[in-house]
Amino acid sequence: MFLKKYKLLIFRNNEGSCRVVPFWGVILPGVALAFLLLAGSTLYLWNTTREYDALLDRREELEITISAQHAQLLARAGDVFSLADKTRGIEDFNAKLGVMLSFDRKQDRMSRGGASGYLGKPMPVALMSERQLTRALHGLLDDMNTSLAMEETVQQQIIAAMAIQSDEFARIPSIWPVRGRFSSPFGYRINPITKQRHLHKGIDVTAKRGTPVRAPADGVVVYAQRFSSYGLTMEIRHSPRFKTRYAHLSAFEAEVGQKVKRGQVVARVGNTGRSTASHLHYEVHVDGRLKDPMQYILN
Repeated sequence: MFLKKYKLLIFRNNEGSCRVVPFWGVILPGVALAFLLLAGSTLYLWNTTREYDALLDRREELEITISAQHAQLLARAGDVFSLADKTRGIEDFNAKLGVMLSFDRKQDRMSRGGASGYLGKPMPVALMSERQLTRALHGLLDDMNTSLAMEETVQQQIIAAMAIQSDEFARIPSIWPVRGRFSSPFGYRINPITKQRHLHKGIDVTAKRGTPVRAPADGVVVYAQRFSSYGLTMEIRHSPRFKTRYAHLSAFEAEVGQKVKRGQVVARVGNTGRSTASHLHYEVHVDGRLKDPMQYILN
């Protein structure tokens, strides 16, 4: 049957002629097999394409979910780092109180890393993988728990010390003497006038002429007159240990020998002496030695 020869007649529309196409019988099952293979392949490809599209949709859903989870993780990381900053602020505040009350915390700080030590490391959060970020958060939370537990103990000790030394604490400089823009820190710097490197004995706070200067603690005015390059200068003796100095003033609001209270207006900001702009130069002397005033400012 497959070896017989067949003829296929093809008639043209509206014409009486026809065309004869001879073929062998074996072609019929070949065509049928080819059709079946084509149909099967088409069905397989369609099914495969549908599964691939489903996988793509699933992948897109997973990517959206992962992206949302990563965004949430970054948001939580921001919250944790914000809390860590607050923890460091508590540590710094307690450290200042410790300095003021002669409370030794060196051994305490050396015995632990603490949140402040952890935050000192560069942490490009946005570039971290989720695993790295999770590990960093766990480590930071552990450090914060340790730090907060230690700071609670330290605060109790400081409160007890303050209760005993309440009168003395009132004579320790602890507030900003003036409100303005912090413009120069304590330490060595290039002098803006001489252009030479000198020790800047205090801090500078830029403020308008006439801005009130307030006593940072209880004390007695011991000096109030013009002094060399400092211009109009005032000094307040708070205790046998503490003395503060205010330079470049425009006016005095307290006299030598007058007792003053913390927060009381004692002078006015000016631009007298060797000065390039209106500002207050503020110094803290402890036991006759210059100290960084920032160590004694709590507010």
